[in-house]
Amino acid sequence: MPPITPLPVTVPHEELQGSPREMGEETQFRAVRRLKCLWADRLRLFDQLMTGYLIHLGGSPPLVTRIGQPYPHRAGAYASKVQIDPFGSDVQAHQAQPNVAAYRHALLTVDYEPRQFDPARGAGQAGEETLSTSAEFLSLPHQGLNWAVSNAPEHRLAESEAPTVVQRLLEWTYTFRQVMSYPHGWLDAAGSVNSAAITSGTLGLSFAAGTLLYQGVRLARAAGEGANPAWTASLRFTYRGSGWNRFSRRGQATPQPLYAAGAAFLPYPAVDFVAMLNLA
Repeated sequence: MPPITPLPVTVPHEELQGSPREMGEETQFRAVRRLKCLWADRLRLFDQLMTGYLIHLGGSPPLVTRIGQPYPHRAGAYASKVQIDPFGSDVQAHQAQPNVAAYRHALLTVDYEPRQFDPARGAGQAGEETLSTSAEFLSLPHQGLNWAVSNAPEHRLAESEAPTVVQRLLEWTYTFRQVMSYPHGWLDAAGSVNSAAITSGTLGLSFAAGTLLYQGVRLARAAGEGANPAWTASLRFTYRGSGWNRFSRRGQATPQPLYAAGAAFLPYPAVDFVAMLNLA
């Protein structure tokens, strides 16, 4: 199966006069189209507008996401929202049910917005990233620290005087919209760190091995296509420059590795985030 499967719109429809409308703020582009189709075809057209591409990213089970139809007048914008209204006032009973209205035609208002996706580059950037700064307070061991150059007992720090330092962290979120299938690793790998360096193409950052802690995934049900429900999935990571398998040592400001029974003490297991989490 190819990484990307384009799915064309096959439902007959027409674009109405006065459409499209295009707008934007600085670099943010948005467009709205108004489409007319038969009332009986409205939901099938909705499904096809919201599923322009199926993106297959591998994994077990495979990670499959989708994205809406491309905007015909500007590359990089895709259908993201559809509103359906009756077109005209020719109301009639739906399948001889007087309490259910039907019409001859439907009006679909389709919103298009930019996405970090380019079908010409293969699967490309199927996920979207956010980055924020944070910090944690870390108490250093008081042993080996003094209030003077001298190590005299009167200069040694008491346990209550242990210094607290602020350690810089980064919170990185990798979000997939319209996920139809996702790998087991999204659930199984929580609490692990990256076994190899991870590079963010859109942010221009590289995270060294052992510095990214996978906090887990947040799955929220999104509108599904027919019998195929979809999820919005946000994978959350915390970056610590000194690494997660290093710890405070007395008299040292920089965290150090630990050993147990002659082997490295690694409470955070290292896994391949690219293979297990499908990070592009």
